[in-house]
Amino acid sequence: MKIPLPVFYVAVGGFLGSVSRFLVFEWLYNPIDTFFVNVAGSFLLGLLIYYFEYTGSSYSQLKLFLGIGFMGSFTTFSTFIMQTVTMNPLLAMANVAGNIGIAMFVVYLARTGSFLYQRRVW
Repeated sequence: MKIPLPVFYVAVGGFLGSVSRFLVFEWLYNPIDTFFVNVAGSFLLGLLIYYFEYTGSSYSQLKLFLGIGFMGSFTTFSTFIMQTVTMNPLLAMANVAGNIGIAMFVVYLARTGSFLYQRRVW
């Protein structure tokens, strides 16, 4: 059976992303680990997507490897939801606001940074 090359890129990226998330969880080992991987993954995915958009680059293999494979398995929405539903209501609201709000903010920073880099503003 021949494995299509795009599936290979996603699989290898997914393996590396999930192992990286596991190592972060082992390193931090508390509820901040999920926050960390989701925010860091959002920032890196934002950099990747907006870099390609603003530079007009089209590295489809890199998008498959990093965007879908690595970032898809490095970040974890399901763990975030499971941790949130086990928290008391006030902490759960803070967790949702922190994860979603800060993740959106870092994507905005990544977009701005990619735009400025493309225009060589600094």
